[in-house]
Amino acid sequence: MRGFYFNTEENTYYYNDIDGVVKHVKEKRENEFILSKYISDEYYTPVKVDKRALQHHLLQYGYCQITLIVTEACNIRCKYCVYSGAYKNSRLHADTMMTFEIAKKSCDSYLIAHQKTIDYHPLKVPIIGFYGGEPLMNFEVIRKTVEYVNKRYGDVEYTISTNATLMNDEIIDFLVSKNFYIAVSLNGDKEENNRLRVYGDGSGTYEKVKENLLRLKKLYPKHVSKCVLLCTIDPGTDMKLLGEFFESGELSDYKVGRLSQVFDGFTDWYEKYDEETLRSYRESIKELREKYIKKLIRSEFTTNFEKVMFEVEYRNILNRNINVKTDKIKLRYLGKTGLCVPGSKIAVSPNGEFYTCERINNARPIGNYETGLDLNAVADMINEYNRKIKKCQVCSIERVCANCYVENIELDGEFVEPNEEACQKKRKHQMNNFIEVFGAMEKGFEPNKIII
Repeated sequence: MRGFYFNTEENTYYYNDIDGVVKHVKEKRENEFILSKYISDEYYTPVKVDKRALQHHLLQYGYCQITLIVTEACNIRCKYCVYSGAYKNSRLHADTMMTFEIAKKSCDSYLIAHQKTIDYHPLKVPIIGFYGGEPLMNFEVIRKTVEYVNKRYGDVEYTISTNATLMNDEIIDFLVSKNFYIAVSLNGDKEENNRLRVYGDGSGTYEKVKENLLRLKKLYPKHVSKCVLLCTIDPGTDMKLLGEFFESGELSDYKVGRLSQVFDGFTDWYEKYDEETLRSYRESIKELREKYIKKLIRSEFTTNFEKVMFEVEYRNILNRNINVKTDKIKLRYLGKTGLCVPGSKIAVSPNGEFYTCERINNARPIGNYETGLDLNAVADMINEYNRKIKKCQVCSIERVCANCYVENIELDGEFVEPNEEACQKKRKHQMNNFIEVFGAMEKGFEPNKIII
């Protein structure tokens, strides 16, 4: 038995984490997590993965995207940046730049591998992303890489994550002409953005980002639909003002694509905030959540900001697999959290080493631009991670946990056991999501309004 009891205003339910089913419970129970007292070797102990299993999986589901980290340099100094020195498991800013030769060979390696997956997914389009640092600091390599790939391979999608401060007409013309999906980091209005997103001298970046986004909109109004804003929040954020800015501010034509909280692992970032600030922050999110739930119940219009804030998690609950045991929906060798198979995506450092994704540090390479993906390194990574997460096998939210490699990897590339305090927060957060979703359904919310 593994799962949790939870209470809405009207009923008590039990979420069974073994098969994903939620059942009504007649007798009243307190909200309670049930941790398994038994680990089954058949269903819950991950098996060691080998090259053959990985190769088979990647041919069917892998090589979805390659991200070229074309530089580790950045022209701004966001205070919360993972490369700022605030995180003990991450590298620092550096002046390293990727050469065209490395970019070219990395794309060759990826696109040749991607072509082998076409038999399984004939309509799958390869994706090449550009990342940093600030990738536009190495714009010439981006330009040459895209021209090379288009000439040799044809149909490819391109993405770029940028702070947008270096955009000019030449860069905008290029990105639009090559049909780039553009993700721009912006944390809200001038006051909120400039609180944390600053240049090296401490001055804010908002005005320059606004100028360039308005310029893009003026030159290519139709391309705004292919742009999203990436916003990062923390307890210093006024959530009400943030929502108002993104829905009705001067840049409201650009939609928020992702809303993230400053990552709390391997850092003391949150220690700067007193308990009253933390409480006020939690309350402000709670108020927004309650407003959103009322809209769902009444079938009222919900804003893009509200959807990004809450809908993804609710949708994950409603779309969860049910009436099927965990070993039937997850690869047995992937353990019990939200892992991907390294190689599904590939991130390439400026010196040409391959990594699982752009978020993971530089201590765990899984190949390089000359030899391609190293399946032995991938297998070693998965097997070592699994050895560190044995207690996850008894967790009450194992099948809906999103924990990944990034949250458990040290600066030297060694994995550590999940932090129990962080795990408790995740369990409580998932329980609250179930309470909110099932409470809303009791009051008339129709799940098909947000299920995809």
